[in-house]
Amino acid sequence: MKKLHLLFILLVTFSAGTAQPFEGKIVYQNKYKSKLPNVTDDQFTMMMGDKQDYFIKGGNHKTNTNGTFFQWQIYLQKDNKLYNKMASSESLFWIDGAVNADEVIKAEVKKGAAEILGY
Repeated sequence: MKKLHLLFILLVTFSAGTAQPFEGKIVYQNKYKSKLPNVTDDQFTMMMGDKQDYFIKGGNHKTNTNGTFFQWQIYLQKDNKLYNKMASSESLFWIDGAVNADEVIKAEVKKGAAEILGY
């Protein structure tokens, strides 16, 4: 049993050391559940979009949606800034990634909540 554990640890260590960063496109299908009594699930879906295209390359990423409120988002690693484009404004809004006043209130692990590539 100890040999099996050691073999597993070596395999995980070796595979993590040879992994390459992912570059490409991920497509999400989104569903929203409203917690507001005056906003329906369908209204949230229309505003935020039910499809999201997520592109990753070299530490940068871009998100496009088909929503009527939120349009796209770009993160530039060299600036450490997240730029947001809303449909209601001609201006870009940005967030400095180096500044974060948020604090984690709660974290929990939900085993079996999702299956990705059979895992």
